[in-house]
Amino acid sequence: MTNRRMIFVYVVVLLFFSSAPLFAQAPYAVEPFDGAITNAGWYTDHFGALQWPTDGLGNQAVRLEACASPSATSHCTTSTSSYAQESGVATNHNVHAGYVCGSGTNPSSTCAANGNGVGKQEETWYRFHVRLAPGFQATPGTQNAIFEIHVDQRTEADAADHGGGWAYSTMVDIQADGTSCSGKPAYCTTPGTNPRLFLQVPGGPTSNPQSAKRFFPFPKNSLLVDHWYDMVLHMVWSPTVGYVQWWVDGQKMVDVATPTEYVRSDGTWSYGASLGLYNYRHWAPWASSVDGEQFIWGPTASSINFNPGNPPSVTPSAPTSLSGTDNVSASTKINWAASFANGVSGYNVYRTTTSGRGYANVGTTSALSFTDHTVKVGTTYYYVVTAVANGVESPNSSEIQVFVAQ
Repeated sequence: MTNRRMIFVYVVVLLFFSSAPLFAQAPYAVEPFDGAITNAGWYTDHFGALQWPTDGLGNQAVRLEACASPSATSHCTTSTSSYAQESGVATNHNVHAGYVCGSGTNPSSTCAANGNGVGKQEETWYRFHVRLAPGFQATPGTQNAIFEIHVDQRTEADAADHGGGWAYSTMVDIQADGTSCSGKPAYCTTPGTNPRLFLQVPGGPTSNPQSAKRFFPFPKNSLLVDHWYDMVLHMVWSPTVGYVQWWVDGQKMVDVATPTEYVRSDGTWSYGASLGLYNYRHWAPWASSVDGEQFIWGPTASSINFNPGNPPSVTPSAPTSLSGTDNVSASTKINWAASFANGVSGYNVYRTTTSGRGYANVGTTSALSFTDHTVKVGTTYYYVVTAVANGVESPNSSEIQVFVAQ
């Protein structure tokens, strides 16, 4: 009896002085993609056998290949998307993207989301590794998705019926410059230029789905090929108190309050019906591959083996809808739409005479417009605007061109 008491006291003292929790909170799901898909509920949108290249560290990864199509009317394969070429691995089991388990038709014991359910507020952490395989080239525009949490079908139909547009999904994508690809479905003849990652986060009323889609881009021409990105996405799913944080290779790129679910016309909320890794792009005459591995998601940062570090400072989104007019006087006025972030204290206006580089600050304002009195007649200028919130500056807005006439 004495030995049992001593053992009990020793365990209690050990737990009291230990700095680590006795049990870490478990993740919702772990899929390593190490040579096979090991979890039930995953499905492929891929044509032909999946490939399993090495990751350089002794493991295998799943490869999602987009094949080369010889022409706009002769595609190298079929696709379940009528809009673009799609290859992916995805699941609708235990996605934890705001779905009320069992709501809608055909309730599932695995909380497999269906198209008719309803959403709720929920907090989830997602983590995955993704590589753009050697030789990867993006198509022009924003149709180069590599990760997606897909919005439910009921919300898509509601947006079409009441807003006249699409309901969008939460995505990590690649944006590239270049001439818009023509045709239905679109076919690109040349790769895009200046590729960069961006995060797309939709939410708000389905009556205006286009305005409720927000972009958080990397700088132009910053995309890394043959590099394993470590991505962490922290989502508070809600149309009213939504919040998003995005880390890439340990660096926090986004930290912003924003709606993350739609409000349907009947007052119910949307949800993420599935999640997956993708190689989704326009049809093109070149092949490109995306590799993925180490997919994990859970209720806390520790459940996905991630330490977010110090309390974050908010990174505001870039201002949008930049506009200006050609002038015949020695001044020009620039206008923009507000950054969607709390605590925005002002906007920085930058100018250059060479598109895409060499920007210099020409003013700061708390308004949504700025008049530049330092221009010279007969000169073409290029402007971008950034937002500042809590001492943190947003990425650049899209660039506009203004000509000051003689």
